[in-house]
Amino acid sequence: MPHDPAQPTRRGFLVESALAAAALGSGLGCGPRPARPDAAEAAANAGSASAPAAETGRAPAAARDAAAGWRPFPVVEAAGSPSELGAAVGRQTAEQIRRTMDAQRAWLEELRGFAMADRAARLDPFVAAADRHHPEVMAELRGLARGADLPEDDLLVWNLQPEIGASIQAQAAPGCSTLHLVAGPRILLAHNEDGSAAYRDDLTILELHPAGRPAIACLAYPGLVPGQVPAATSAGLVVSTNFIATREVRPGVPRYVLGRAVLGCTTLDAALALATGADRAFGFTLNLGSVPERRLVCLELAPRAHDLLLPRGLFVHTNHLVLAGTRDVPQTTGSPTSSSGSRFQVLSEAASRVTAPEGLAEADLVGLLSSHEAVAQPYSPCRHTDVPTGGCTLATAVFDLVAGTFALHEGNPCEGRRREIDLPWRAS
Repeated sequence: MPHDPAQPTRRGFLVESALAAAALGSGLGCGPRPARPDAAEAAANAGSASAPAAETGRAPAAARDAAAGWRPFPVVEAAGSPSELGAAVGRQTAEQIRRTMDAQRAWLEELRGFAMADRAARLDPFVAAADRHHPEVMAELRGLARGADLPEDDLLVWNLQPEIGASIQAQAAPGCSTLHLVAGPRILLAHNEDGSAAYRDDLTILELHPAGRPAIACLAYPGLVPGQVPAATSAGLVVSTNFIATREVRPGVPRYVLGRAVLGCTTLDAALALATGADRAFGFTLNLGSVPERRLVCLELAPRAHDLLLPRGLFVHTNHLVLAGTRDVPQTTGSPTSSSGSRFQVLSEAASRVTAPEGLAEADLVGLLSSHEAVAQPYSPCRHTDVPTGGCTLATAVFDLVAGTFALHEGNPCEGRRREIDLPWRAS
């Protein structure tokens, strides 16, 4: 069973109060928060006679979270061969997997119906490419299905959401906003992880110990191999990704499989070589850093192209290709009024007003990612479940490559649930 966060763990974790965002200039930081009528309803259901703390901002974080019914993400630990690892995670998260699949049953059936209508052309080529290039990831995926006692085909389709969704031209409003800070003594990677609200109450934190591979600490979606989530490894790599809706989909390695394979690399160069040399099926962005090397890169990937940037100062990325070698690749997002374009413009304008990026810290980046401003509402960096965009901000990760830390702000960053993740290189 998943670990109960109310009980102490072997290593434990720290839940801290919110970091106040520093004032970087007029209009920056967390703007007015969208109305949350659902919070009042949750408080009533919990038997609270007072106004919900999340609305007043005056009550302690613990009281506010209790009123809103918030539960910290549970920790799930697993070790062994790829197959054993997947099976252990599947057994411990079977309930979460079924719940999120049920919540998105129409989407899963649409994907499955399309794939199985012509399996030989629409599913098998992706699986064959993944088996050929990354058999260990596929063994983990199949173990996940076995451990959760679910049909293997359901988990294959579930992990091919980006590729199948693009094939039927049906994608949810893309999310995820990323800030790279490389200035003076600071090297920080901050990332808003956006996705379907159906995942919000069923995310977990995985502590994985693959046999013969680096250990991993990461956020995780139920039923998905962790190839698209903020993660840190015992090799000192830190990773986050951004969804990119390239128009082309090729019968190559699915992006979640490729992203998971990257976590098995022992150096930044090895990870870059793996990602750029792969037979890629679809586009995405890898935000990739190395704590031992003090290096941070942004790698944009399309099925037939890629480009790499070594960020300097404060660099913004959302969900469209912006680098010289990839920005002309046909894609479906990026217009100023799209979700990606709106968030990119808000964050880029904020970054342009920063005169001393070397003075920024985690609180400042979280403040920027907490913004509710938008060029086109409701597409702000910090998105809430009551905003009808097809997605919301599920968590915010901040990696400090100099201090070697991983902070996870659970839920919306403006709500202040900060948690220190135990890093694999610090494990006893």
